[in-house]
Amino acid sequence: MTKIKSLSSLLILLPLLSMGIWSCGSDDDEPQVTHEIVGTWVYESHAVNASVNGQNALQFLMEGLGLTESQALVVMNMALSEFLDLSEFQGTTIQFRADGTYQITSPSGVESGTYELRNNDTLLVLNDGEEVTELEVSELSTNHMTVVFEEEDEQDITDDGEEEDIIIQFSLRMQKQN
Repeated sequence: MTKIKSLSSLLILLPLLSMGIWSCGSDDDEPQVTHEIVGTWVYESHAVNASVNGQNALQFLMEGLGLTESQALVVMNMALSEFLDLSEFQGTTIQFRADGTYQITSPSGVESGTYELRNNDTLLVLNDGEEVTELEVSELSTNHMTVVFEEEDEQDITDDGEEEDIIIQFSLRMQKQN
């Protein structure tokens, strides 16, 4: 499982989300900069959901491995802490400029590049000059933005010789600074 230490790494380096830029003939794929995204956004909250073989991870751990709810919560928290360090999001800001550039400032440093909104503002494409990262935009208003991304992995967590499909979905909610 990929270790993620900062928002900039999370937004820019997720290998599963760095699929490159492609285009087809549809107008929906044309890049666009809208006034809603332009400005400075600050971290507000996050949500993490995990599933194993299509089942809620907590439920899988309790039913599949026979753990109590408190034991399953400890295992999930340990596993998620290996995936990312949530404390890195506190104090993080993202500035989107009207010229199509962005800058992410987090406790671990600064990252910058270009951005595009595509598919009627439901896809945010970040390009740091080395990698392209695509994020689903589930909310974009004048005051709030939520981006969602997933990481998939396969591991034999039951020690039965068969790998389980693990999906971790992360939602990051940002609030626009006035």
